[in-house]
Amino acid sequence: MDRRRDHRTDPEMFCVRGRNQKSYQIPLTQITLLITINFVIQLLVDLLSAGFIDKIGYRASVIIAHICAAVGLLLLLVPETGKS
Repeated sequence: MDRRRDHRTDPEMFCVRGRNQKSYQIPLTQITLLITINFVIQLLVDLLSAGFIDKIGYRASVIIAHICAAVGLLLLLVPETGKS
């Protein structure tokens, strides 16, 4: 009987703790801290951007957002360097 795990039903596939702790040796406390810092930074950016958008206008902010999204997608095509 084949006892291999099916990746479609593997519970660790959806669990940040299982994958990162085993693959990268990152403790759960550091993963939690990273998520918390990311959340706080996102809240600060959201609060500060409201005033900035009022100054430059909604149309300009939408155009800038689309340009940033396009640049981000193009940067996904750039191969990583320094990996062996």
